[in-house]
Amino acid sequence: MLVCFSSFTEAVPPGNVQVSHITSSTVSLTWEPPAGEVGGYVVTCLYDSETHGEQTTDSDSVTFSDLKPGLKYDFQIKTQLKSGGLSQPALISAHTGELF
Repeated sequence: MLVCFSSFTEAVPPGNVQVSHITSSTVSLTWEPPAGEVGGYVVTCLYDSETHGEQTTDSDSVTFSDLKPGLKYDFQIKTQLKSGGLSQPALISAHTGELF
């Protein structure tokens, strides 16, 4: 008799994503890591549904710079497992400040 067990673990998105700082050209984000074997995070910045930038980090925060003032940016934060699997994204949006 052969018995097989799977050790597949589904990646869980980070929790409590927040905008921690905004200027006219930067947005900083923070989040709480999920439980499990987290290898890092893939964070994507989108403007008008187009990718504006992407960063990979093992930290629980990230800053995007060179953004344009007065625009709404959407951010997707995915947990990456040490085994390589990616979670569904945690989502947040932020408006950069206006230049006066």
